[in-house]
Amino acid sequence: MGNLGKFIFTAFAMGLLSVGCRHVEPVYHEDYTRHTRQGRLVHEGCVENVYLTAEQIKKVVCTGKDKDNVYLSDRVRYGVRCYKVRYWTVAMHPEQMSQQFVYADALLMVPDHEEGEELPYASYFHGTIPPMNSLEMIAASLPSNFKGTTTSKDMMYCALPLASAGYCVIAPDYTGYGPTAGWIHPFIYYPELYKSAFDGLTAGVAMADSLGIRLKESLPGKKKIWLTGWSQGGGLSMYMQRRLEMQNGNAFTVMANSVLAAPCNCYHMITDLFEPDPDGNRKDEFKLVLALYSWATYCFNVFAEELRRPFDQIFRMDIYSQIGALLVTPQKPSELYQDFFIKHIEDSTDVDFINAMKKNCTHEEWNPQAPLIMHHGKKDILVNYFNMEDAIKGLNLEARELKLDDHTPYAGYTELAESEPDRSNYVPGHDNFVPKYMAHTIDCFDVWRTENGD
Repeated sequence: MGNLGKFIFTAFAMGLLSVGCRHVEPVYHEDYTRHTRQGRLVHEGCVENVYLTAEQIKKVVCTGKDKDNVYLSDRVRYGVRCYKVRYWTVAMHPEQMSQQFVYADALLMVPDHEEGEELPYASYFHGTIPPMNSLEMIAASLPSNFKGTTTSKDMMYCALPLASAGYCVIAPDYTGYGPTAGWIHPFIYYPELYKSAFDGLTAGVAMADSLGIRLKESLPGKKKIWLTGWSQGGGLSMYMQRRLEMQNGNAFTVMANSVLAAPCNCYHMITDLFEPDPDGNRKDEFKLVLALYSWATYCFNVFAEELRRPFDQIFRMDIYSQIGALLVTPQKPSELYQDFFIKHIEDSTDVDFINAMKKNCTHEEWNPQAPLIMHHGKKDILVNYFNMEDAIKGLNLEARELKLDDHTPYAGYTELAESEPDRSNYVPGHDNFVPKYMAHTIDCFDVWRTENGD
């Protein structure tokens, strides 16, 4: 998901083994017994990563191969200053299996503005980045390490253009990277992923305040937030909206949410993986797809308190780490998973695992209060298109097709018209539409801000 394709294939090409990644001793402090530290800055001072002029940003945006990036170039308006943010959050200790206070990093992106001007506050939640922190290309793709040049589509086509359009953007790295390298990244397990993401939103407000930047509020002390995310980040952005809208007294008012290729029905995704073809045979899967399912299953088992089973009750092969789960060699689900595990998922008798997956779903059983735009391409081979179809039904969204030259603000479900498949290092249907997604997002947000007198 996100830039995962080329990362995974690079890892295989380098001959990485499940025990081959350098272990970095994580930074942790004390048992997780209270919440007062979460979201606080570790350092009150700030370090400016980079400043880019509007013209420099246009060059960054246009360095990719997407023919659609011209739409983003047209929406670049302001220069942007980028600040690395280090803040307190919590994470699961990989050995003690208890919550610990840890450091996490994020990037705060501040557009040029007049002194005293209030800025709209937005979040960008990035797609999947493999937890192979010893690989320079992976570490460089983290938002907090952005220095002005990048091959990351998350930064090139999403976070940077959104900031240059006039939004103060916070982009968290999540746990499992940087200060918590060596800890388990909660891959698409949103109840855990949400913790470092929410604390990142809070830390972004604290950093903005330390810089003397005023953010728009709905009420005194309650910031307006515009949510965005792609792939895993899109699923997290939906989960964030649901949590923020269902919890009273939090510090944010969701103004709108725009996501691309969000895995919002994890239960359907795993049952579809095990579904036989018309001849009764198990599916052969693109290796990258099966690697993602393996990693996700591993994380569900680690983070869901009702699970935490011995892994030989799930996998046929010996898997002892998240890297081992990610770099699997089988190409068929039946070669990766135990027969009895597949059977009990199929016949719905593995109640605990099924419930853990359903708790992670955001395609139904809530009523979005702020506008929600869901974008997806029909030929996505990583995040099944049925995720969006399920959300249309479960969230009562309207559907329409978004043409290349159509940027009319629209709240609901947006089916992206399939463009020409890219020639290299793109995952078909998953990466194709990123510039178009963010261009449409900026247009929608701008119009709704105008309508709200914002």
